[in-house]
Amino acid sequence: MTVLTPLITPKALHEMFPLSLEQKKWVSENRKTAEHIIRGEDERIVVFAGPCSIHDPAIALEYAHELKSLSEKISDQIFLIMRVFLE
Repeated sequence: MTVLTPLITPKALHEMFPLSLEQKKWVSENRKTAEHIIRGEDERIVVFAGPCSIHDPAIALEYAHELKSLSEKISDQIFLIMRVFLE
């Protein structure tokens, strides 16, 4: 028998892991960048990269660091967005 565990609400998640002003600014700037690309106001393409799921938070962080390094190398043509689910 499978036991389902409900997800916490976004509000509870924000309370558990509040963002600093710098982090909020970074998120906002990246959302605007993606929006500009989707609207055709920025000639780069958006690439969502990631495995379906990662079971180990340490692996997720390692993957994020590798993706960040790659992103810096190709940022003039491609805007990378990490897409991953942690279980």
